[in-house]
Amino acid sequence: MYASGGYKFTQKNANQLIELGEFLGRSKFSVLDKKALQIWSIQDFKSVPKKATHYYKDLNENLLPKIRAMTKTNKINNYRADLYLGYINLFNKHPEYKTSPDNFLAVIDRYNPPTLEAMKLQQRIYANFQKQLQLNQMMFNQTMRLQQQAADNVSKSIKDQATRYSIIIPGGTILHETDSKIYAKDSKGNRFEIPK
Repeated sequence: MYASGGYKFTQKNANQLIELGEFLGRSKFSVLDKKALQIWSIQDFKSVPKKATHYYKDLNENLLPKIRAMTKTNKINNYRADLYLGYINLFNKHPEYKTSPDNFLAVIDRYNPPTLEAMKLQQRIYANFQKQLQLNQMMFNQTMRLQQQAADNVSKSIKDQATRYSIIIPGGTILHETDSKIYAKDSKGNRFEIPK
């Protein structure tokens, strides 16, 4: 289709770009849009043949095989969203890619115009979900601390009551209690203290 400085752009390259576009656009392109993309891709190739050759090589060897191998819908959708955002960032950094109204992203958006809005909504939902998970974890941790505290209090209360009974049953008397000790005397009048 086109050659420059030892670099070649072939119909296969154009078809690969169309396949990627249809993946991102979630639909098969019309004949007119395929032709428009082909024209745009040739113009893009002419402006940077070396860079474009590397891109199409990566597209052929890595990106498209990875897409074709995906089977899980959730994984496909997440990958599509990440890839689409990557192309948006790339096109924003290189406005020369947008010189044609039939550029790569423009054609994709004809088939899937809400893509960016849907991705932004998905990101907001995910962020809210993460915040809710953090809040739930904080509430769970607080509940567990309160339950442990209550269990410790019950355990201490049972231990204190058991200590009291061990003094009273053999004829002893509890004289005074503090938070940390019980002061008592036994049946013979001997005074002693027991840590709580």
